[in-house]
Amino acid sequence: MLELHGTQPSEEVRNALASMIRLVLERARGAEERARIEAIRHGEELRTSVLNALAHNFRTPLTSIKAAASMLRLSGRIPTAEERELIVVIDEEADRLNQLIRESLDLAKLEARRAYPMTEECLIPDIVAASPQKCRAIWGAVS
Repeated sequence: MLELHGTQPSEEVRNALASMIRLVLERARGAEERARIEAIRHGEELRTSVLNALAHNFRTPLTSIKAAASMLRLSGRIPTAEERELIVVIDEEADRLNQLIRESLDLAKLEARRAYPMTEECLIPDIVAASPQKCRAIWGAVS
């Protein structure tokens, strides 16, 4: 709180004080915004680390299961057709689980980008000028 005692200051002094207060408040807002952005960035780094650790923890045993099933499948030492079919199921389901892990990680990465999109300044005329070439590249690849 700011109190002035005594005679009323001149308009110039009041304007100067108001300008200084405005500057202090703008700097405080800027510092708060930088802190918020840093907290978001730190949270995203932590989230990425956790997701990568989870993926690693799932994939390590999954790789062992896949290797064991593939070895059994190729060994030719499984006597019955029913047992061979079970090995095939284990092998295929390990592949499916690996695909689910990969898709879940991809989805999490997409969600993170949607929640915190990257922004950049660009000039509309540059985008318009580059559009025909990009369209030809995309449509040419489809043809």
